[in-house]
Amino acid sequence: MALQLDNLLAVRNKAEQQLDVLNDRVTSLSQKIFLASNQSDNLWLLLQLSVTEGVQDMYTHFYNLTKQQVLQKSPEEADVTIHEAGSTRSSTRINTKTDKAAVILTSAFCKFYRAS
Repeated sequence: MALQLDNLLAVRNKAEQQLDVLNDRVTSLSQKIFLASNQSDNLWLLLQLSVTEGVQDMYTHFYNLTKQQVLQKSPEEADVTIHEAGSTRSSTRINTKTDKAAVILTSAFCKFYRAS
């Protein structure tokens, strides 16, 4: 039981580290989009941002699932560990973001389709 809890905590910590990397990547891509010199660069960066945000959502969901599993395995030990780690991830987060790339690509597709 203790080995399973240790494994879950290790997985949760790796997911948290990956989420931090993804947050930095999203911030970097957002800044690059703002500073992009032309529309093709902007679209390429927007697609990268869209994929990165999707992966970030998957990692957030995975992180929250492992957090719940840790709490189920050992509530007393898990509370201490999670509070020590200073976890700030929301466990009730609902994905209501709109994919910016999908909106732009759909609009462009409609314009190009009508023109042909």
